[in-house]
Amino acid sequence: MELKVNSDILEKSNDQAANIFKNRNSSIVEKFYCNYYSKFFYSFLRFFSIFISVFSFVNLIFLVKDNLIFGFWFSEEVLIWFVCSCLMAFVGVFMPQIRARARRKMERRIAWYTDIRIRRIFNSLKKFSPYTAIYEIKGCYISCHRESEAGKELTWRSKIGKGVAVQDEYVTIFFRKILFFPAIIIPHDNKEIVKRTFVENGVEVFSVSDFYK
Repeated sequence: MELKVNSDILEKSNDQAANIFKNRNSSIVEKFYCNYYSKFFYSFLRFFSIFISVFSFVNLIFLVKDNLIFGFWFSEEVLIWFVCSCLMAFVGVFMPQIRARARRKMERRIAWYTDIRIRRIFNSLKKFSPYTAIYEIKGCYISCHRESEAGKELTWRSKIGKGVAVQDEYVTIFFRKILFFPAIIIPHDNKEIVKRTFVENGVEVFSVSDFYK
């Protein structure tokens, strides 16, 4: 499989890859925060916090019941129970906001990480453009040779493994099921050749619109 690559194709594939990752990041975060175990954990934590806060306030009342008519009783025990009650009440009441904040933070960290990786990959490719990328699939391994004015050289070799490929007009990204970051990013000028090659080797290929609809 031979693919012609130049700076214009790399610019377009870079933008499309960033869009694919944006959708994938949203999908990862959505699955993490919307699955049954995540919802159960946050619901349990919220109700547990509310229960502990109520229990602490009840104990606090029993601790100071003989001194209520004389004002607050500032002792170490009272202070501990009061602080625990406030903390648990805060966690229980504001758990939805805490969960939303954690979700946004996770989205930002994933986006930051993937942006850096994508930028590094395409910046390194642009140094060699224009060139011809020659991909060979043998068994469960795929290798890439880069052919340019300087000659032909092996750039990388990777195990395909189990996963799916997401394809746009100028880029195809293969995602392994067990890894967060993709195993393969292929910029191209002819997506049909790439799709046919992957399909012939048992890899499912989805368009962006089909995969993230």
